[in-house]
Amino acid sequence: MQSIKVISVKPLAQMNLLVRFENGVVKRFNVELIIKDFPEYEVLRDPAIFQLVQVEPGGYGVSWSADLDCSEGELWKHGVEVVS
Repeated sequence: MQSIKVISVKPLAQMNLLVRFENGVVKRFNVELIIKDFPEYEVLRDPAIFQLVQVEPGGYGVSWSADLDCSEGELWKHGVEVVS
């Protein structure tokens, strides 16, 4: 599958992200999916840190810091499409 780049991300309540992809699809991604598999992401439970999310250069995912990120493939695969 060809990669679909992220063009925007917005932090939501309850550890969710609203992610818009370059093809126009918008998905809601629950960050709890990452935390349960990778304990180092526990710091994202701090609302101040969670709010720092931004799109990675080139749209290859999102990140909170140099050490905490999530790829566009993970966001696409495990995100739930939002229909407006």
